[in-house]
Amino acid sequence: MSCAWIRSRAKRYSFKPLIGVVCAVFLLNMLFDITDNPTVVYTSTSHDAYIMHHVRRRPLPVYEERQSYAENIARLQSVAARRRGNDHLRHVDCPAMFSGDQAAIERGREYANAHARKTLSNDDYTSMAANCSRFVETRGYVTRPLSQEEYEFPIAFSILMFDGVEQVERLLRAVYVPQNVYCIHVDYKAHPAVLLAMKAVARCFPNVFIASRLESVYWGHISIVLAEMNCLHDLLRYRWRYFINLSGQMFPLHTNAELVKVLRLYDGANDIEGTFKRTQGQLMKIRQTLSWRLLKPFNLMLPTVFPKLKPPYGVTIYKGSNQAALTRGFAEYLLFNKTAIDLLAWFTDTLAPDEHLWPTINHNPHLRAPGSYTGDPETKAFTARGTIWASFADQLAWSWKHWDCRGKWVRQICIFGIGDLPWLRDRPELFANKFHSDFEYIVYDCLEELIFNRTLDGHKRQFNVTYYERLPFVRNREFVILAKRGIDDPS
Repeated sequence: MSCAWIRSRAKRYSFKPLIGVVCAVFLLNMLFDITDNPTVVYTSTSHDAYIMHHVRRRPLPVYEERQSYAENIARLQSVAARRRGNDHLRHVDCPAMFSGDQAAIERGREYANAHARKTLSNDDYTSMAANCSRFVETRGYVTRPLSQEEYEFPIAFSILMFDGVEQVERLLRAVYVPQNVYCIHVDYKAHPAVLLAMKAVARCFPNVFIASRLESVYWGHISIVLAEMNCLHDLLRYRWRYFINLSGQMFPLHTNAELVKVLRLYDGANDIEGTFKRTQGQLMKIRQTLSWRLLKPFNLMLPTVFPKLKPPYGVTIYKGSNQAALTRGFAEYLLFNKTAIDLLAWFTDTLAPDEHLWPTINHNPHLRAPGSYTGDPETKAFTARGTIWASFADQLAWSWKHWDCRGKWVRQICIFGIGDLPWLRDRPELFANKFHSDFEYIVYDCLEELIFNRTLDGHKRQFNVTYYERLPFVRNREFVILAKRGIDDPS
C-alpha cells in the first residue's frame, strides 16, 4: 500500500481534500513502530504447577484474641497518630468543610493559597528510607493487623506512577496494612531519581515491591495494559483474594476494613465497568476498526489506513474504566487463558485498550471468565473508582446525581479541590480519581485525616453496606460466573 494507492482510491470516491492529511498520517506511521516492547504473553505449561511453585506462604502471627487487636489499635493511636500530625490542619476545619460549610471551605482555600506546602523531594525519600525502621515509624504506617476479618482477607494492589513520589508514598501509606501486598510500577521513562526513591521505600516492607518488568507507558497505548499485567504476574506469587489497580493520583474513600467488607459481599464477582452503548459513536468505533500506531516522540496515538479484522471468539466490544476490582480467578484467566491471550494480542494495536480489554472479557458470558457478569451492564453501577468527567456527565447518572467539579478541569477530568470534600466524604466508590498535590493540597490532607481517623475508630464505627448489597452482581448471584474452588483459592 502506498500514497499512490491512497490517491487513486480518494479520486474514485471524491475524497480529494483528505489526500494530504491521509498521506501525512500514513507516512508518519511508517516511521514509527507501534511499541517499544512486544506484547508479553504469560503462558505456563502447567498453571497449577506455576501457582504451587511461586505462591509464597508468608507466615504472619495469628491474632485470635480481641485484646491483641485492641492493643494494635492502641499502639496505632499513640504512635502513628502522633507521627502523622499535620501542622496545616491546625489552621483549617476539616469536619466543617466535609459538612459543606462554605465559610470554612473559603477559609481553607485562602489558607492554602497563602501558605505553600513544604514538599519532600525524591532525594529526601531515598535518604529517609535508608533507615527502614525509623522510616516506617516516623511516617506512621500501620504495622500490625487491626482485625481478624482483615487479616483473613488479604488484598493485592498495583500502583502505576510516572512521578510524584511523595503523593504515591502517601497513597501507599493510606492503603497499607501488613497482610496485603503491593506492586508499584514506575514508568520506564521516569527520572532515575523517582525509581531510586520508590525502590528505597519498597525495601522497607516485606509486602511492597517494584514490578519486575517496567514498561514505557503512553496514553491510549497497550503499554498501560502491559504494566498492569506485569504487576498481576508478580502478585500471583502471594496469597490474596482480590486485586485493585490504582494510579498515583488516586486516594481511598474507605478504610481497609471497609474495603474488606465490600469485597466479601462481592464474593467472587468482579467490579468492572462496562458499556456497549458508548462504543457506538463513530469516534469510539474507530478505536477498534482501524489499526493504530504510536508516535513516540509526541506521545501520540494515530490511526493508520489499515482496517482491523473482527475480534476473535465473536466477542462484543465493551468500554469501561481502566480501574477495577478483580478476583484472583479472573487475574489468572487474564494471564494464562488462551482466549484472553488472543484477545490481548488483538487489542494491541487499538486505541485505549486499557479501557476495553477487561470490560470486554468481563461482559461476554460465553468466555466464562471467573467473576464475569452475564446481566445487563448498562444498568450495573461501577464502584471501584469515582471520577467526574466534563463531557460525559450522563455517566454520572449510573451511580450518583450530577455534581459540578469544585476544583479544576484537566483534560476533561475533575481535579478535586477543597469544595469537593462534601461530595467525597460519603461516596460509595472505593477510590477517587484524581488529585494533584500542588492544587488545593488541603483536600488531600483532610481526606488523609478522615480515612486515618476512621481506621482508628473502625472497631466501633458502623459501616453501612446497604448500597453494596443492592448492586446487581451482589443481589443477583445467578448473573455471576463463579470460579471453581481449587488450588488458586487462597483460603
